[in-house]
Amino acid sequence: MSDVALGLSDEASRSLNDEAKEGVSDGEAKPGSAYVTRTGTPLERMNEKCPRFWHCTFFFESTHFRFGLNKPLDITSLVDLLVRVMFYKLIRNIGILVIIELTFSPIGSSAASSIAPPAQASNAGFSKLTFNDEFDGPLDVGYGTDGHKWNAGLWWEKVPSPSAFSVNGGVLTITASATQAVDLCTQFHDASGGTYFKGGYFEACMLCTDWSAFWLFCADRPHVWGKGVLPSNPMTWTNEIDVIETDGKFPNTAVCTLHKNSSGNGGVPDQINQPNNFLLNQKLLGTWHTYGVLWTTNKVTWYVDNIEVATTPPFQSTWQPAQLILTAAPGGVNRSPSTVLPPTTQVKWVRVWEN
Repeated sequence: MSDVALGLSDEASRSLNDEAKEGVSDGEAKPGSAYVTRTGTPLERMNEKCPRFWHCTFFFESTHFRFGLNKPLDITSLVDLLVRVMFYKLIRNIGILVIIELTFSPIGSSAASSIAPPAQASNAGFSKLTFNDEFDGPLDVGYGTDGHKWNAGLWWEKVPSPSAFSVNGGVLTITASATQAVDLCTQFHDASGGTYFKGGYFEACMLCTDWSAFWLFCADRPHVWGKGVLPSNPMTWTNEIDVIETDGKFPNTAVCTLHKNSSGNGGVPDQINQPNNFLLNQKLLGTWHTYGVLWTTNKVTWYVDNIEVATTPPFQSTWQPAQLILTAAPGGVNRSPSTVLPPTTQVKWVRVWEN
C-alpha cells in the first residue's frame, strides 16, 4: 500500500488522533469513518470491510500515526478526506501542510475500475464485476485458515504446500506433481464459508498443460452427501460446471461439461451435456486463451476467446451456489498420461460478472 506522508508536530498528531477516534473503540474503524491508529495496529481490518476498493492512508511520520478513510475512495471521498485533514486543526497547529507523496493502491486489482464486461456478459445483464484477481500483487491464499480470497486445496484434500502457488510478472502459476492435483478454491478449507456464486459470467485467461481446469463446484457438497442427497430434491444434488478442462493427448480439444449430480450420491446417477469434447481449429495447450461460461437460469454457454463453443439447458440441480476453482493436475480429463512434468496451470486473470 502506498501512502500520503505528512509532517506533523507531536501536539498536532495527538489532537488529530483524539478527535478522529471519537466514537471508535480499540482502534476499530466504523465503515465510512475517518480514524487514526498507531503504527503497529493492523490496518487489515479496514481492507476486510472494503475489499476490492481503493483506500488511502496518511502517515504522520514525526509521531508514527496513520490516518485512513474506511470507505471506497473516489474523487468525492478523496476531496472530503483532504478537507477533513486540512481543517482538523492541521493548518492551525502547524501552519504548513506538506504533502510528500500521493499515490494510491487498489485492494485486489489496479485495473478493476476500468475493466469492461465482454458483450455476452453485458447482453445477459451481467455487467457488475463482483470478483476478480489480476494477480498484480501477493496472492491472498489461506493454507487451512479462513478469511482469505483464495484457499489452498479442496476440503477433503491435504493442504498443498505454498510452493505450489507463485505469482510473477502478473501471472499465477499453480504447480502439481506427477501424482497429485493442486486446487485453488474460493471455499475455505474447512467449508465454513468462502465466496460463492449463483449465475453470472465467469472468465479466466489461462495457459493450460496436461489436465488444467477452471470450474464451479457445489458449495453445499461438504455438508450434503450420502443419505443427505435426496432423489426428490435436486437442490441436494451435486451441481458442477466445468468451464474448461484439458487433456495432454488432445491439445486442440476443449472439454466443457455440465454435471447433473457429479457425486452420484442418493441413487441419482450423474448426467452430462453431450457432446462435451469440442475440437477447435487452434492449439489450446501451451498457449494463452480466454475461457468463459455464461450461467443463467435457462442455459449454460461456453466460450473460448469470446467465441461461443457450446450451449445446453441446465439440469434441475444447476441453479444453486457454487465455489470457483482453478486446478493443475497430471494426465488429462480423458485419463491420458502426462505430457508435461510438472504439470502447471498459469492464469493472468480471473473475473466474475454478476447483476
